[in-house]
Amino acid sequence: VFVGLLVGVSFGVFVGVLVGEQFEVPDLISLQYSEALALLSTSGLQYTIDWSDDITDSTTAIVYDQFPKTLNELGAANMIGEGAVMQIKVKQNPSIQEMQYNKIATPSVETTQ
Repeated sequence: VFVGLLVGVSFGVFVGVLVGEQFEVPDLISLQYSEALALLSTSGLQYTIDWSDDITDSTTAIVYDQFPKTLNELGAANMIGEGAVMQIKVKQNPSIQEMQYNKIATPSVETTQ
């Protein structure tokens, strides 16, 4: 099958979702759950929450991981648009090590205490 284009005819293809103005992904790791929700709300971002099994008090629970990450693998800021969805992972007492590790754009780590 031959498909030809006429000379001088232009066309464009757009694949993706239009979102609001782009800005840096907020760093939610180590924030209390309520602080993270307030920041997401003022940023115009949607969110999903992955609750750890150990939650005893959501007001003191801490965000220990997020997607997208604040920084990419090269250390540059990731960008996100208003209305986009962020995933946050929350637990009662995450270790400092797992929060530090999860700030880097690599597979997530979860430790047991």
